[in-house]
Amino acid sequence: METAIVIATDEKYLPAACCAVISCRRAGRVTGPIFLVVSDASDNSVEAARRFLSERRADAEIIRFNHDLSGYFVDGWVSPATYIRLHLDLILDRTWHRVLYLDADTRVLVPLWPLLRADLHGRVLGAVDNIRDHNHVARLSMAAGSWYFNCGVLLFEWPAILSSGLLAKSRRFAIENAHLCEWHDQELVNKVVDGLWTPLHQRWNYTEKLAKCLPFESAFIKHYSYKYKPWGPAKPSYWIVDAIWYRRTLRKSPWPDFAYPVAFGNVREGLRWLYQIRFSEGPSHRLSSDGLQLEPISET
Repeated sequence: METAIVIATDEKYLPAACCAVISCRRAGRVTGPIFLVVSDASDNSVEAARRFLSERRADAEIIRFNHDLSGYFVDGWVSPATYIRLHLDLILDRTWHRVLYLDADTRVLVPLWPLLRADLHGRVLGAVDNIRDHNHVARLSMAAGSWYFNCGVLLFEWPAILSSGLLAKSRRFAIENAHLCEWHDQELVNKVVDGLWTPLHQRWNYTEKLAKCLPFESAFIKHYSYKYKPWGPAKPSYWIVDAIWYRRTLRKSPWPDFAYPVAFGNVREGLRWLYQIRFSEGPSHRLSSDGLQLEPISET
């Protein structure tokens, strides 16, 4: 049985999702199936994405997602497409041994085979801890000592997921408990699979928290989870290299203006920030020996 990679998006994030596919094919060295699941996008946009990926030898099977997502809680932070990951059991059959889900705002930087073969210790899901977010654990009434993971990178043991019905349960819980969705479907998935998932190395979901605390730590998959994206007009100093990559990748695409230009001032601020971190302030944290948590660095 094979492993599938799934990236979900709507029209707004379609250029970023295409970049995620390209990063999987190139840096990730993925030769197997990649599914790009698209909702609320025009036929012209979908066809443009198909041609763009084909021209760059980064083919993906594009699936139009037409299920009703109107019952879910959304706000200015996310679109209904965020909830597509709760519907993967309606998209993929039992052919697959594992399914790796990636958010559209991710970029793969290393070969993915170590992640795809990761030991999940008999559990149904592998994910990266969201740096021990105790507030969410308490608010969701999860078990004492539970960890809280980020949903941007999810590795499913697919037969176990289908047999357990956990995604269907997550969908029901999301609709019936919208008042708990401070962080949208991430809350409900954490609640439903509490105790059933295995923590993965932090580098497999390198969010802005890690970028700020560990700027010299090698990322495996970068996840631009904060509202300021490297392709946007306001470019965080810690994503400048990524801003340049998105600009170069999309400059001859159907969306040449999606990634804003990287000005000299952006690069200068990025270099200044790196200098301050390395020589002035110094890193304040490091990864634990197993790569699962952040640890403060002693000043002694």
